[in-house]
Formats: sequence, C-alpha cells, structure tokens
Amino acid sequence: MNPIIVQDEAALIMTVNNWLQKSLLNSTQKIIQLPAGNTPRYLYQNWEQSHPEFLNNVIFQQVDDVLDGPKAGCFKLFFEEHLPSYKNQFLPLTDTPTAPNIAILGVGANGHLAFHEPKINFSFNYGCVMLSPTTCQNLNLTPPSWGISYGAGHFLQCHSVLIIAKGKNKKAIVETALQEKKPSSAFSYILKSHHNCSLILDQDCVPKNFFNKSN
Repeated sequence: MNPIIVQDEAALIMTVNNWLQKSLLNSTQKIIQLPAGNTPRYLYQNWEQSHPEFLNNVIFQQVDDVLDGPKAGCFKLFFEEHLPSYKNQFLPLTDTPTAPNIAILGVGANGHLAFHEPKINFSFNYGCVMLSPTTCQNLNLTPPSWGISYGAGHFLQCHSVLIIAKGKNKKAIVETALQEKKPSSAFSYILKSHHNCSLILDQDCVPKNFFNKSN
C-alpha cells in the first residue's frame, strides 16, 4: 500500500471528500462512521461551511465515546459542537452495533483506532473497553476509565476504510505499521488486512527515509 501524502489541511480535506464521494457511490447503506478529536476538526469545519451535497442523505455515527467520569459523553458533545447541521443524521451509540459500511478513522498515539487499545484482541467488534494510561493522559481522564468503541473486527468488515494520521507524534507508529509483518496495533492490523483501506499522512507524519524506500 502507498500512503497518500498531503501538503496541508486544504489538500487533506479535498482528498477525504473525493475518497468519500467514491465510497458512497459504491456502497448501498450510506452509513459513515466518524472519529472525534483534532485530526478531523478542519474537515468537519469544511462540511459545516460548504454543506457538500454528497452528505445530504447519509447517516453518521461516532466510533467511540467515554463512558464514565466527568467527561462521559464528551465525543457526542464534540459532534454536536462541530457538526451541528448534521445532528439529526447521527445514530446514537447503543448496546447494538451498527452494520459495517464506511469508516473514517484517526490514529491514536499508541496505534489504537477508535478505542481499540493495543492489548485488545484484533477480533474485537464492539463494546466496553478499559482505556489505556496513554489514552487517559491524552484525554485528561483519571484512570481507570472506560469507553465504548467499535474495534478492528468491525472495521475489517467495512466496505471501505480511510485512516488519517497527522502530526510528528504519530510518525513512529506509522513507521512501525508500514514496516512490521506481524501487526502490533489495531492500526497496523487494519492497514494490512483490510481489502479496501486507504491511508492519508500529513508531512509531519511521514516516516524517515520514506521517499528513499519508495524509489
């Protein structure tokens, strides 16, 4: 697989929108699962400002959320704040998972996708998970903390998956995932196992010597 390297946020947004339009044309259910956080923030800002037509009849669902403590439900609030125009198009997270269709995912610093933490089996589909110390630290949560999340078992069944990795703090996990033969994270597992997975990297996230190895 050859990652798509983008120069800036404008290029990233254009690439994601083009990928999403093509995925929707080839899909029947029109369900798009989305991550919260800084990685897609400008993408959602673009959707709010431009209201692209291809999003008019889709259904959205967040891929995870915090379950306990003062920040319980903080990702739901994130989407209400950043995608208010699409509030009525969101499915809630319930005890029953949504059928797999299209997923846009961000990479965690420890290689997790959604809240599929490193020690969770790759067959994990959907349910409650204990959040790792790294995740708790990044979200300013007091461990032990719990979340609800889709996992690699679900994403593997999706029609198409797009993974976005941004920032220097993701460079090491991206390099590991691209080089290792045996997956060590949900990110690496989906990258190597999914039949229709694309990866977008910004300039800060491109591994060392990547271009030399590609030539």
